Amino acid sequence: MLSRINRRHRREGTVRKQAIARSIGFVTEPLERRMMLSGGGLIYVVNLNAGTIGQHTTVVIAAVSSAPQVTTNPASQIVTVGNTVTFTAAATGTPTPSVGWQVSTDGGKTFTNIPGANSDTYSFTATAGENGNEYKAFFNNSQGTAVTATALLTVPPVVTTNPTNQNVTVGETVTFTAAATGTPTPTVGWQVSTNGGKTFANIPGANSDTYSFTATAGENGNEYRAFFSHSHVSVLTSAALLTVSPGSQSSRISGVVYYDKDDSGVKHHNDPGLANVTVTLQQLTRQGHADYPPQTVQTDANGNYAFTNLAATHYRISQTVPAGDTITEPSTGSYTFNLTPGQILTGEDFGDRKNV
Repeated sequence: MLSRINRRHRREGTVRKQAIARSIGFVTEPLERRMMLSGGGLIYVVNLNAGTIGQHTTVVIAAVSSAPQVTTNPASQIVTVGNTVTFTAAATGTPTPSVGWQVSTDGGKTFTNIPGANSDTYSFTATAGENGNEYKAFFNNSQGTAVTATALLTVPPVVTTNPTNQNVTVGETVTFTAAATGTPTPTVGWQVSTNGGKTFANIPGANSDTYSFTATAGENGNEYRAFFSHSHVSVLTSAALLTVSPGSQSSRISGVVYYDKDDSGVKHHNDPGLANVTVTLQQLTRQGHADYPPQTVQTDANGNYAFTNLAATHYRISQTVPAGDTITEPSTGSYTFNLTPGQILTGEDFGDRKNV
């Protein structure tokens, strides 16, 4: 069209630049205000000078249709439950492309359109069930379609129960409890700090909502916390302080009576405990004489027994072997101890086997 207009105006000899602009339907700009079109276009240069071609330069910009091109991809986000998620995308194109958003709930295998999501930004309030979803935008115009890269949404677990401070005496059981929600169900672990909370170390085998152990004097002042994890993200509970007092400086002896299935004299994880077995604790004189009344306890359903609040002195402990059984541990049939103040003895086990 421009060449035809130029030929026509050359034949006429003179022309006004405004007339040319109207003739070809474009906007004219002086060279000093030269501009580039985003999204594509053509730039024509017409030489005009007060109505005479070939002297003064004017830029004539003609917008031409072009397919969408993505200029901004949405970014992956980590957002906690109840907070706002905002994904942003952008694209150029002529005519200006329309926009839509899609979501995948199966790891990017399939995507579905999100009703009403028709702007460059897509915002919503995060829920636990949206953890792991992927989002992308698409841009359409008459010349084609462009799709952005996908963005991952990670929604961390939410702590619902923090462990509380505990005050116990030596030999008592400590139990810390924590809880969290999330999708999928988060795994749990526990950590301990022995330096006032400056650093924490994972506790091997502590993988449930409760963490229990028997308190010792050396654990006084330790701090404990849980962590909950899924989708490569973790949250921490607050830390709980353990205070262990010496109490009466009493000592404790505990163990288990078990069925020694392989007659090894060593307790294995699959050796069942024996219930209702009598265990006797005898306090001894310094010369080893049994001049004091004995104490007896019965094993519980799992074969466990314990003697608590013991004075620091000499003791012998033994079991009443069930009828038809033979003792395999200890080989001497009993244990002898010299307890010190606050001493905690565990694992003083008795093994029995059935006589064939």
